[in-house]
Amino acid sequence: MAHLKRAEARLRNRDAHVARVQNTLEKEMDYLGVTGVEDKLQENVEGTIDSLKQAGIQVWMLTGDKIETATSIAISSGLKARKNYLFFMRELKQPGEIVERVQEL
Repeated sequence: MAHLKRAEARLRNRDAHVARVQNTLEKEMDYLGVTGVEDKLQENVEGTIDSLKQAGIQVWMLTGDKIETATSIAISSGLKARKNYLFFMRELKQPGEIVERVQEL
């Protein structure tokens, strides 16, 4: 790992040096596998959200999840279409900050 740190610290040709070190590290390795996790929506969520929208009810999603997960759920549930804007309120600590961001929306 010391070689990699030195390569990453280079000012000239850093990418080439890092690639060279990585090539020496990634030899005689065994591929073990890949895992993946998917948050599945509960049954009928898409249809329920669609019915609410068709009834003229505005649907919002509020979550404390990671942005990537929340975005994926918003898309798969039908809450977000291509034309829709995502509004993030992260790292807000003071009530005044929260009020200000909501007013911006």
